[in-house]
Amino acid sequence: MDIQIGLTTARNRPELEIYGAALAASLSVPYVPRDQRGLGKLKKAYGVQLFLILKEGGMLELEGDPPLRWHPGMALPRLRLLANGGKDALLEAMGLRPGDHVLDCTMGFGSDALVAAYGVGKTGRIVALEASPVIAALSQHGMGRYNDVFDYYGMNLPALAERLQIFTCQAADFLRRQPDGSYDIVYFDPMFQKGIRHSSGINALRPYACDKSLTLSLIREALRVARRRVLLKERAGSEEFRRLQCARSVGGKHSTVAYGIWDKT
Repeated sequence: MDIQIGLTTARNRPELEIYGAALAASLSVPYVPRDQRGLGKLKKAYGVQLFLILKEGGMLELEGDPPLRWHPGMALPRLRLLANGGKDALLEAMGLRPGDHVLDCTMGFGSDALVAAYGVGKTGRIVALEASPVIAALSQHGMGRYNDVFDYYGMNLPALAERLQIFTCQAADFLRRQPDGSYDIVYFDPMFQKGIRHSSGINALRPYACDKSLTLSLIREALRVARRRVLLKERAGSEEFRRLQCARSVGGKHSTVAYGIWDKT
C-alpha cells in the first residue's frame, strides 16, 4: 500500500500547531502547517494524498465523509467480561498465560491486541504490527489517549496500551528478522475477504488496510518464531484454513469467527 499521509491541524486552530508537530514526529508522519489553507491547497503544495487532522481536545481523525477515528470497538465488552471473571474466545484459543510474549502481525485498530494485553498481565508483552501507516497512526494515538468510556467501567486503557509496542511494517519483513522461538504466540487477523455486514467499524478500515493474502511460507516463518502456537482468525468455515494447511480450528459454533491453530508440538 502506497499512501502518502501527512498530519495537520483543524482550520482556525493555531493553538494546536506545537502539539500537532510533536504528535506527527511521534507517529513518524510529516507535519504540514495549516496556515488557514484548505486541504486541497495543502495536498497540492506538499504532495500529500491523505491528511490526519488534529482537532480540539486532542482528537485525531482521517479526513473523509465521514472522517475515520480510532475506537476500541469490541475490546470494550470483552474487557468488561474478563474483568468480571468471564472468558474470552481469543485468549482461550491462544492458551494465553500471564507473562507471555505475543506477536500480533495484523493489529488494525488493536481490539485483539488490547484484550491480549489484559491476558498477559503486567509482566507480559505484546508486539503489534500494522502495515498501513494510516491505521497505525490512528491506533497508536487513540489507544494512549481515549479513556473516558473505559474509565466509566473501571478499565484503564492507556495502562493496557503501555504493554503494546507498535511497529508500522509488513509482517513478513518483521518475522524474518526474529530469532527462533522469540514469542510464545504469533497471531494473524487479516482483513476478511468479505466484510461482516454488522461490523461497520472494521469495514471502514478496509480501504486503508493491507490486502495481501497469507501464504504457507509466512505461516512456516511464524511457526519458526513461535514457541508454542500460531493462530489465524477467520470466518467460521473459511477455506483459508484448508488452503494454509491449518492443523485444527476452534470456535465458529455460536459465532461468525473461528481460530485456526498450529501447535509447535
